[in-house]
Amino acid sequence: MKPVNRIIHHGMNNHPVSREAMMTGVNHVKLLNFRPAKVRGQMRYNAVPRDARRSPLWHADTWSAVTPRCLELRQHLTNLVADWGTHLDVRLYQEALVFGCGGEAACTQRVPIIHDGLELGSHALNSHAESLAFVVTAFSEPSRQKCHLQRLRELTGRRAIQWMNINNHDIHLVPVV
Repeated sequence: MKPVNRIIHHGMNNHPVSREAMMTGVNHVKLLNFRPAKVRGQMRYNAVPRDARRSPLWHADTWSAVTPRCLELRQHLTNLVADWGTHLDVRLYQEALVFGCGGEAACTQRVPIIHDGLELGSHALNSHAESLAFVVTAFSEPSRQKCHLQRLRELTGRRAIQWMNINNHDIHLVPVV
């Protein structure tokens, strides 16, 4: 049992419990709230069986490594999925990849947005190598989003963006060059 200081979502904090249950392979969890005068509980069920989370469909037909660091990034993602499975919050994968690239201080940087020579602002990007970035998303229709990442790449002057879209059991690896 893990205490939670802030109880939300109808008095219960479901997301961390579901995530931890999925990561540990637990199928049923009893969530208890000790704050009210009377203890309340809810059963939570892991909707995706462990085997299904460990059998993702990799879509990497167009993927290519721009540098050896791209290969390391892909291998790190492959290891995470083998260890944790799929169907988790995409921010967990991103945070682990950032950590694998040296942590936030070394990996995440504000990059200027430049259009026609005019700096319009800046955007935080995760960088795994010089002039390269990576983006982790969970779009249900990733093909419709590539043009936006292409525009981001152009406006930030990145040589390439390694895009990893993890949507349930489908994992798309797409280089945006």
